[in-house]
Amino acid sequence: MLTFLNSGIIFPSLNSATAASTSPLIIDQSLINHAFANQAANITALSALGMAMAFMAADFRSHTSRMLGLFLLSAASAIFVHFNVVLAPTIDQLSTPLLMLAALPTVVAMLAAAEWLLAVRRTIPAGELRTGFGDRLLRTAQLCSLLYLTASVVVPNWRIDYFLGPSARGTATQHWQAWLFIVPIIGFCLLQIAALLITLRRKPEPAEQRRVLAIVIAIPFLAGALLLPFQWAFYSSMVGQIAILVGGVQYHVRQGQQAQFMTRFLAPQVAKLVKTKGLAGTLTNTTKDIAVVACDLRNFTRYAENHSPAEVITLLTRYYDAVGELAERHGATIKDYAGDGVLLLVGAPVSYADNAQRAVKLATDICRDIGQLLGEVSVDDNGCDLGIGVGVASGNVSVGVVGAQRLEYAAVGAPVNLAARLCDAAANGEVLLGPLTAERSGNLAIKSETLQLKGLAETVVVRRVVHGMTD
Repeated sequence: MLTFLNSGIIFPSLNSATAASTSPLIIDQSLINHAFANQAANITALSALGMAMAFMAADFRSHTSRMLGLFLLSAASAIFVHFNVVLAPTIDQLSTPLLMLAALPTVVAMLAAAEWLLAVRRTIPAGELRTGFGDRLLRTAQLCSLLYLTASVVVPNWRIDYFLGPSARGTATQHWQAWLFIVPIIGFCLLQIAALLITLRRKPEPAEQRRVLAIVIAIPFLAGALLLPFQWAFYSSMVGQIAILVGGVQYHVRQGQQAQFMTRFLAPQVAKLVKTKGLAGTLTNTTKDIAVVACDLRNFTRYAENHSPAEVITLLTRYYDAVGELAERHGATIKDYAGDGVLLLVGAPVSYADNAQRAVKLATDICRDIGQLLGEVSVDDNGCDLGIGVGVASGNVSVGVVGAQRLEYAAVGAPVNLAARLCDAAANGEVLLGPLTAERSGNLAIKSETLQLKGLAETVVVRRVVHGMTD
């Protein structure tokens, strides 16, 4: 079939009887070429449109995903408009304003691609690095897209006759008029690739790194589709789109893995905030009124001395898993694992009106569930049972992200220190409440006592909740 179409414009009759009475059907080769060009173009456009819709639907609240989706959507529009409108047989009927508007999808695609990378760069902690150079490269790339738009508005016919039209394919560089469009395109691509490579050196988070690398690979193929002859242009465009698709799939798979990982350490509300607002929007340094829960095991050091490392790791794994499940149930955030100790925050990053009540319930549940878990563990050679003690304190704490390369969610303030000291003073199966926690949680009926806690200059009025005393 393709041989007939390429070599001849004649479709012979299907049988000899018909051939005797019918003249060969003559078809204009240009119409055939245009029909097949449209077919390839429409498939390419639908492919880009499908990816745009998939990326935006999967992660619409993410600014980076919206910009990448807009880039693909605009690229699909540019391909469709160019081959179905600008290069249609009725091109002579197109008005000059319509020829100008036909360049708009390409310009929007260029602007969106640069804006996507700018959004990615804002998600990477800068530390002491100066990031202005990479941002300026992208703003210059966007300026190139505006220069392309200017040329398309001033001389719209040149864009078709000397740059994108069938007669210009493969020979555009031979016409000086085409360079009005080639220079902005090449300038944009070089600036975008340079900014992409600079961004990769700053080590974006692993999921986004996949998409950045994919765009680096895709840009030469997408740009080549503008300059290559038609028979190669669509192949080049599809290779570029496949690179973006692979990077996008890797991004969403990695995001799913990270979400699963986060939900093991953070309350679901926190994981949702990180996903919707991004790391910077969720974990901005601030002062919050929260409750802090600290717990650790009793006699763990002696247990570790008398048992194999494998047994110790197995115990810690079960212990951490149990505390993690309770943290998720009560909306707490696990701040630290430190040996046999765990520090949990109730009210940060997600605020609650009943921080103290949640914290006390969490603490008593830890005593109950971990006590049951430890009851299943054999005692050491000296007959010393493992146990659990918990301390709870409330008040204003500074919370937020610290670190440059390796980020950590930090909580600093007197309530953090007090919770740790109360935990140290608690006996097996006990929860010690600080004065503010006892007041806010409604546990003032429990008998108070005054303790001198290690590391604190003043005595503290505490209330001792023994497992089983409260609901």
